[in-house]
Amino acid sequence: MTSQNHQVAELALDKIIVAAQVRETFDEPGIVSLAENIRKHGLIHPIHVHQDGEGFRLVAGERRFRAVKLLGHKTILATVAGGTIAEEDVVEKMLSENVNREDLNPIELAKGIKQLKELSGETASAAAARLGLSNKMVSELLSLLSLPENIQTDIKTGKIPVSLAAELARVSNPIEQAELAAKVVAGQMTRDTLVRRRKVRRQVDQHFSQPAPLSRAVAVLGKGESVSVTATELDLERFLELLERLVSKAKKMRPRGVSLPTLLRLLRDEAKA
Repeated sequence: MTSQNHQVAELALDKIIVAAQVRETFDEPGIVSLAENIRKHGLIHPIHVHQDGEGFRLVAGERRFRAVKLLGHKTILATVAGGTIAEEDVVEKMLSENVNREDLNPIELAKGIKQLKELSGETASAAAARLGLSNKMVSELLSLLSLPENIQTDIKTGKIPVSLAAELARVSNPIEQAELAAKVVAGQMTRDTLVRRRKVRRQVDQHFSQPAPLSRAVAVLGKGESVSVTATELDLERFLELLERLVSKAKKMRPRGVSLPTLLRLLRDEAKA
């Protein structure tokens, strides 16, 4: 729950608390360049802080804070929020500012989204809506966190693009995953090649292995009303994901006047394709 009022003030740098931020790495040459720009033109955009007792917690603007500190200044212009602020709202503000400016690397963004989900108790889809991102993008970003640290490092430095990294996250064999990642870094593997290779491997595995057991969950909504979902490895997150996909597809069909039997037939045909 958040309740705030705002004012702009000149604050002493030593009164500002720089707690853990969603950004993990900073481009030092970029900070130096920003400091030089501030020296010439002044600080155009105030940093954002939240009053925390006698101090002020930095919410957004750590690059500007570092640059001003580098210049030897003792104070900085800040937009100060008073009142109460929920921790998930702090994380959302940090993420939103950096998403809009494309300042975070994919791993930092993924960790921030994961933190927002955990703090708010929301689904990935709800977190995506709060940040103005697509469900697909958020799903791909979160999948990166399942990758080994060395592959995550290559993602941070831009050696492996997010689209390719998301495909690597779908490779279950760690040895094969490492080999494919090395080929991506070396420029020997495109996303299309990786997708084709993964599909071929999945078809071979399916041919020689038993199908994964299905789970079924029935949610009773009222007298004579229930929703049934069947899938492999069914948990709450998967259950919500499938329901959200169904609702999304049904809403797209509704303006066309499609009946329920027709919708179900179209979904069956799409699944077979």
